[in-house]
Amino acid sequence: MEDVLLPRNEDRGTARDRIASTLRDRIAGGELPSGGPLPSETSLRKEFGVSRGTVRTALLLLKESGVIVSVPSRGWYVQSALRPGDLTSAAQAGSAASILENEIREGQFRPGDQFLSVGELASRFGLTRYTAHRALLELVALGLIAPVQSRGYFVTVPEVESTAGH
Repeated sequence: MEDVLLPRNEDRGTARDRIASTLRDRIAGGELPSGGPLPSETSLRKEFGVSRGTVRTALLLLKESGVIVSVPSRGWYVQSALRPGDLTSAAQAGSAASILENEIREGQFRPGDQFLSVGELASRFGLTRYTAHRALLELVALGLIAPVQSRGYFVTVPEVESTAGH
């Protein structure tokens, strides 16, 4: 458990802090790219020789600081290699849209499902409402969701299915 190389001068910190620091360094160094997935909780548990609870608390620390986001049933993803305050609105929207695009393409949202609202996106990714709206517009431009007046956004039918009947 103690044979993990520790970044910076945190060799006396808790296991949770060491894991969070190591992951933060990997993100900043580009080993874990912006918008990309983190290793699974099981992989991290084995790598650091700690319990799942310790890994989860380390991940929650990173989530609270805006470094990573949790995608239900999919895992953890890098929010950005930069600090959230350093990102432009366009970069934040792009990062959120990239994660959401992957979720849609992997089937987490099915065609016809109501998609997340601006407020839900803002809360989930720690964005302003304006930036969350930009992320939604990127997904509309990709043809993955469509707005329905007074009802919100809905997942579209993939082009392969929508052209099959023509």
